[in-house]
Formats: sequence, C-alpha cells, structure tokens
Amino acid sequence: AASSNASTIIDFDVNLSGSVRESFDDNITFTKENKKEDFITSTRVGIEAVYEGKNRGLKLSGNILQNTFFDHTGYNSLAEDFTAEFINELSKYDRIFLSDTYSRAEEPRSFEDAFGSTAGRYRIQKNEFSLGYSREINSQYGLTARYSNAVNTYSRQDMADSYLNSLGLQFGYRESSEFSLSGTYDFTYRHFDPGSHAMTNSLGALARAYLTSRLYLDANTGISFLNAYDKNSYVKPYLGVAVTDEFNENTRGTVFFTRRYDTNAYSQDLFGYWRVSAALTRKLTQRLDTECSFFFGDGEYKSSDVRDKLSGINLGLNYDFKDNVRGGLTYGYSRVDSNLSSREYAKNTVSAGLTVKF
Repeated sequence: AASSNASTIIDFDVNLSGSVRESFDDNITFTKENKKEDFITSTRVGIEAVYEGKNRGLKLSGNILQNTFFDHTGYNSLAEDFTAEFINELSKYDRIFLSDTYSRAEEPRSFEDAFGSTAGRYRIQKNEFSLGYSREINSQYGLTARYSNAVNTYSRQDMADSYLNSLGLQFGYRESSEFSLSGTYDFTYRHFDPGSHAMTNSLGALARAYLTSRLYLDANTGISFLNAYDKNSYVKPYLGVAVTDEFNENTRGTVFFTRRYDTNAYSQDLFGYWRVSAALTRKLTQRLDTECSFFFGDGEYKSSDVRDKLSGINLGLNYDFKDNVRGGLTYGYSRVDSNLSSREYAKNTVSAGLTVKF
C-alpha cells in the first residue's frame, strides 16, 4: 500500500534520479602505446529508499549506468552498483549494523581504485559485506566488533579472483567532544583463485582531536605482522593522518597521508606504498559550487619489484538550475609512471552532464 505522499511507499521515503553525461576521453584503453580516444554518452538511472524507525533504519540504493561509445562501440558497457545498509538498536547501549555493496564496472572509479591496479581495460565485479556490533559501556568507553568480506572477480583470464575476510576489535575512549582515542586489532586473510594466500595481524591506535571548532585531526598508526604469499614474514609499521578544515559554511578542505605495507585485490604480492591526497569544495554562490581533488601515490610490489607512481587531479564546476536539476562540468587527468612500461599511461577526460531528481 502507498500513502498519499507519492514519494513514500510502505514507510520508505523513495527518491528517483536520472542523469545524462557527455564525455571525451583521450585514452579509453589505459595504455601508453596505440591509444584510442572517443566520445562517450553515459545515461544513468538511480533509486534510493530510506526507512527510519524508532530503533532501526534501512537504506537501499542502486544505480544502472549505460556507457555508449561513439566510434569504438565494442567498448559499450553497462555498469551497476547496489547498496543495502541496516542498523538496529538492540538496547540503549547495544547496536548492530550491516551493509552490502555490489558493483560492476570497466573503469576505476577513483584514484584509489586505480593506484596499484593491473593496467588495461577489463570488467571488475566487487561485492563488499560488513557486519558489526557495538556496545556502549558508559559515557566514555565503548567496544566494537566487526567482520567484513570482499570478493573481486575479473573478466580477464590472466587475472586471478581475490577473496578477503577480515575480523576486527576496537576499544574506544572518549575524553570529550574534542578528543577521542581507540585501540584496534585487525586480522585479514586474502586468497586468490587460482593462487596462494596471505595473512595480516595489525595492532594500532585511532585518534581524533579538534584543534578548533572547525579544524580537526584524525590519526591512525600501528604495526602489521604479515605472512606473505611466498611464506615469508614481515613486520611493518603503518601511518595515516588526515587534517580537515571547515573554513566557513561555504568552504571545506581535507588533506590525507598514509604509508603502509598491505595486500591488495590485484596481485599475489605485498604492496608497499605511500600516498597523499587533498580535496577542496567551495560554494561560490547560492547555486554555484566548485570542487577540486588531487592524488599522488608511490608504491612497489615487494616480490616482483614493480614500482608505480600515480598522479592525478579532478576539477569540477556545478550549477543548480532548480532544486532538483543540477548541471556539471568536470576535467580529470591521471598518469601512471612505472619501471614496467606496459603499466604506464596518461589520460585526460572532459565531461558535461545534467542530473534530475524526482
């Protein structure tokens, strides 16, 4: 049954959206030699349904994106992503939460996805599931237990599918609204089919400190004990630092740095890397806003001695024609330099699009 509100179905608030984007990509194959360029029309339909009850909430969302190439029609593809998020307060002090996300695409969706990945164009299917339980011991102390699973499958026969299972515990202390600190333990087990497996045990600490009412610091540091695919063992420190400044109601900026050794979903090898990224958003007028992001990463696969450097920038300008109609112009540049020439590429992308919400 549906209520009198057309956007509410069985206590769910439902939002529909659609978009059309026209892009020019000067390297659709992500290669250094024999590059191909093309114009691409991307048509998307999306839905979001949200339920908020007294003690529980559920959010369902999905998008289907059709990419149509003007010249190289053999690259036409359908991309999808679907997400479910659920939270249930068992009592005043206990809650459980779970989420599951499925996606299928033929291109990296972010600099983080592209960094350390296998070169070339291929279809990636991912499913990421997480389950957690949190217990508030008192106003200052809390405990969280979590489990997650990730599956990555690839359309290329020379790439093995990756499976990841992870368990974690976090004990948190909240001194005040300005400072919190947590101790963490994580265990991960990644295996490839066909292939071998690797395990990681990590001990660390998380902290958030507000330096002012608008400026805050997040830090994550610790040590990882890695049993690699070749049966060798390593002990490596890791560090992550993020600084976020909400300069004013119209401007927000973040700078993030991380350094660590870890497994990833693309290779049966340990990947040691450092990377830095930055993002800035600014509302220029009531209807016009701009955004900019930057990424640089330097990583090396330990056994194969393959070393990659990825740099990139995204620029965007958005305008709200109406409350439910938004237009955007974007420019993106990314470049991979490597000691293995077959992994190198550079690409520029320019696009314009329109999004409508119903």
